[in-house]
Amino acid sequence: MSFKDYREESRANWGTSQSGNLTIKQIRVGALLRIADAVEKMAKSYDGMRIDRDWWKGEAEQRQEEVDGLKHIIRGLRGALTKAKR
Repeated sequence: MSFKDYREESRANWGTSQSGNLTIKQIRVGALLRIADAVEKMAKSYDGMRIDRDWWKGEAEQRQEEVDGLKHIIRGLRGALTKAKR
């Protein structure tokens, strides 16, 4: 008996060659396969959004560090200016 992987077999193009109406069971299987395809597409989209979010989060943190450093420099320059005015 050969091993059949459920995951790979579920991705096979299933159908019937018989003419006439489909049974309720066949319609349900078709619906489940369509749902599985849609979920896989959504998961890919979600992964892309997560990667984008992580990149933008890193950029925001980097910019915030830069702003904080510049604020520190400005405070120092203002202090030096106040000292020079005296």
